[in-house]
Amino acid sequence: MKIGITCYPTYGGSGVVGTELGIELAAALHKLYPADFKIEKMQDLLLNQATYDALLAGLDPRRIAEEWEERLHVFMAMREKYLVYK
Repeated sequence: MKIGITCYPTYGGSGVVGTELGIELAAALHKLYPADFKIEKMQDLLLNQATYDALLAGLDPRRIAEEWEERLHVFMAMREKYLVYK
């Protein structure tokens, strides 16, 4: 099974909503189909070891996303001055 997520930056900004959805889907598939869902392939997609470890440990996906909040706000503030269209 292959699932693709398209996220437009007009809602949520920078693909954050799509990333959270991906984490939710990965957590649900890992929980429902532990033998079939190859969670180790998520490591290449995430590029963030802490997020992968939390997902592997079975942490609540909402809690995983909360860990990004502070860094996300810093990034969004820095990004703001470079946006051509607002």
